[in-house]
Amino acid sequence: MTTVVLIPGLVCDAAVWRHAAEALRADCAVRIAHHGDLDSLGAMAQRILDETPGPFAVAGHSMGGRVALEILRRAPGRLTGIALLDTGTSPLAAGEAGATEAAGRHELLDVARTQGMAAMAARWVQGMVWKPRLADTALVDAVIAMFARSSANVFAAQIRALLARPDASA
Repeated sequence: MTTVVLIPGLVCDAAVWRHAAEALRADCAVRIAHHGDLDSLGAMAQRILDETPGPFAVAGHSMGGRVALEILRRAPGRLTGIALLDTGTSPLAAGEAGATEAAGRHELLDVARTQGMAAMAARWVQGMVWKPRLADTALVDAVIAMFARSSANVFAAQIRALLARPDASA
């Protein structure tokens, strides 16, 4: 049976993959990665490689897609497939654009540290969820609750990982 590892994005947990995991379990062994407080994409990729025997497929969402690309770089022969969902391949931009991204991420981190993860998520969700779906209170509440299950320390570690992301465009 094929193993599929589903890789969550920034501060996301297994809830983000719930529906996909349920659908895939009929045909695959499904594992959902957990990054915890690892602060590099390489360490996240290595954890998945260490914890997943044999060949496997990966699907990564956002930051999880960047982790999937790092798995591909480190162990291409172990992957049977890769799906990248809403992810990028570029490193942090140089100059003002990179500084602006870093400042925005650190501003959200400050909110998480001073007001809590739920307050940060309530703010962040406004730009992360497709605007017409923001009226779906069940969806928005679920996203906020998912982020609130995490901590500002985990958020900080994952921000460090994203800000140090390698160029994966090749």
